Amino acid sequence: MTETLQGTLHASLARHTILVIDDSEAVRTAFEVLLSLHGARVLGADSPAAGLAVLEREAVDLVIQDMNFHREATSGAEGVALFRAVREHYPQLPIILLTAWTHLETAVELVRAAHQVCPYSNATRGNIDVVLTANGQPVDA
Repeated sequence: MTETLQGTLHASLARHTILVIDDSEAVRTAFEVLLSLHGARVLGADSPAAGLAVLEREAVDLVIQDMNFHREATSGAEGVALFRAVREHYPQLPIILLTAWTHLETAVELVRAAHQVCPYSNATRGNIDVVLTANGQPVDA
């Protein structure tokens, strides 16, 4: 990463608060380390209920949330419910969804609702399958 790009990234994240809602402590810690290196204040929550509680007491600029919160869960239903709850109470708050397990239909449902979705597939080992910009237009990955 060039020095100019690093400075731009740091300036864009500085003084912003990002909430990471994921049941994996390792994922929350990785985001905290990465984003705080660029000036962001990072808050973590290990469940949908904990994430919603953080949103009630803290001003947050971005939510990064998992779609599944139990090891055996792969449907994304918990993430969809959380997404909808956040969207209902904080309609302008940007949300990034991430998961190793989800169904294409779930991603399509949320895309049709004009939201940002970035699903990852275990089959593609982390390659981005779908990326949308803030205005909902596809971007080539």
